[in-house]
Amino acid sequence: MGMLALTTLSRFRLPHYGLPAYFALALLAARGLESHGGRRLIAAHALFFAAAALACALLWAGDGRYFLESVLGATDVATRKSAAAGGAAPLPSFAEFQPLLGTAALVFAAGALATGGCALVGRRWALAARTRRATFIVLASMLALLPSVAAALGLVSTHRAVRALGLELARRARADDLIVHEGPLENSGALEWYSGRRAVIVDGRRSVLAFGALRPEARDAFWEEARLRDAWQGSRRVWVVSVRSPERSMVAGLPGARLVAASGGRWLWVNEPP
Repeated sequence: MGMLALTTLSRFRLPHYGLPAYFALALLAARGLESHGGRRLIAAHALFFAAAALACALLWAGDGRYFLESVLGATDVATRKSAAAGGAAPLPSFAEFQPLLGTAALVFAAGALATGGCALVGRRWALAARTRRATFIVLASMLALLPSVAAALGLVSTHRAVRALGLELARRARADDLIVHEGPLENSGALEWYSGRRAVIVDGRRSVLAFGALRPEARDAFWEEARLRDAWQGSRRVWVVSVRSPERSMVAGLPGARLVAASGGRWLWVNEPP
């Protein structure tokens, strides 16, 4: 519990930091059901499911602002990083999440009714039988929720994928064109895979993956804005994939900048060579 509390309170946590504590929590839950599997513990599960059902129903009925800003803003790393940088959250529209929230509300409501019924009717059953039924209901509810969780993850990953812009670069960029990525490259990790090109990184030193960016041999891989400006006004065609919105991107202020495409919270720019 101490590990889980520590990772929960940390401002620099990532969602997977608390995973080592999950095994201990599972053992504690099993021990609790085995030793204290009475109606009170089952009723506590029913109350939790009811509260979760109510929360999902309220989010489903809302306009989505609280869900996108507060719920995902607290749990999603990319959303928190975008907010810290002053950018828009790279998330699908709330309308795409809404059916999943409705499904989750129904699953939690069914779990609340089933566990509540088990707690109320369970006085006729032996302790072991009541515990087995309650355990089955809890597991069934969690398993029924997994498809909605997977669908939500699929929505977010598809929306954030760099595949569209990478394939656009592979189709349109010539062999002698310069490919540039504005911002930390971990925000577009598959860009090189889809485009087949190695990108120069501009303003990407403040990054969890840029621990070697300050070494002398990294000079040609990590550029500053001035070097991009010189290349932009040169004779080569320059393509820039930016994770920053046009009003915050350094590319928007460069002469002749033309926005070619936008997808997944990224923008593809190209210059107009003389």
